[in-house]
Amino acid sequence: MRKRFPCGHVGLGVFCHRCKEAERFLALAVAKTKYATCKDRPKDQGGPVVWSPEDLRAEAKRLQAPKTTAVTQ
Repeated sequence: MRKRFPCGHVGLGVFCHRCKEAERFLALAVAKTKYATCKDRPKDQGGPVVWSPEDLRAEAKRLQAPKTTAVTQ
């Protein structure tokens, strides 16, 4: 059964994984480190993606925002 966490997100776990990931990104941004993802991606597909501290803050903000539902008419 899905439960609602104090942050407003919904999930099956013991804690909110979205907020946990956002905290990790904010900690990396405060440390002013660059974060690389997809290190195993070949160069012809763009190689690794490097996130700046500003990108990390923006992603943390996106993760902490409540999920919006699509309005159907």
